[in-house]
This record gives sequence, C-alpha cells and structure tokens, in this order.
Amino acid sequence: MDSDLAFGGAVATAFLIESAQHRARQHHLMDQSRGLKQHLHRSGLHIEELQFNLKKTSKELGAAMEEIHRRDAVGRHVVRKAGSTRNFDQLRGVQIGGGRLMT
Repeated sequence: MDSDLAFGGAVATAFLIESAQHRARQHHLMDQSRGLKQHLHRSGLHIEELQFNLKKTSKELGAAMEEIHRRDAVGRHVVRKAGSTRNFDQLRGVQIGGGRLMT
C-alpha cells in the first residue's frame, strides 16, 4: 500500500512539474507569436511606405521625362528654324566650339 501511495505521489509530482514546464513553454511561444505579429505589422507598414515613395518617384520621373521631351522638341524646332547649330548658337549669343550646342 505504501508503494502504491509513493508511486501515485511520484506520478502526481511528475505531472505537476511537466505541467509547469509546459505552461512556461506555452507562454514563451505566445510571447514570441505576439512579437512576430508586431514585426509583420511594422513590415507591412514599411512596404506600404516604400510603395508610396516608389509611385511618387515614378510620377516625378515621368514628369521629368515629359519635360525633357518637350524641351528637346522645342530645341529641335528652333535649330531647324535657325538653319544650323552654329546659327542657333549665334542667335543665343553663345559661341560654342565646333558649332555644336551644348546644354
């Protein structure tokens, strides 16, 4: 009878120890899960910020390219009207070596 009681006590003690260890591990994993969720949320916000900046930069680049094309078209028209690059430079009051327009 004493051996049965000792065995029952040992099993109960082992169960309590295992239960406490399991609970500690479970809390650790839940904390880790919360940390990963927060990290994922911050990463999502950072991605949204990067996408916004990319769209903004893309728009600005598109506008700059349009301006370059517009200026190029105006410049070609003026050069054609002047007859040559040298004449165009003289019209502007600027003499550039070799008669080439440099901007």
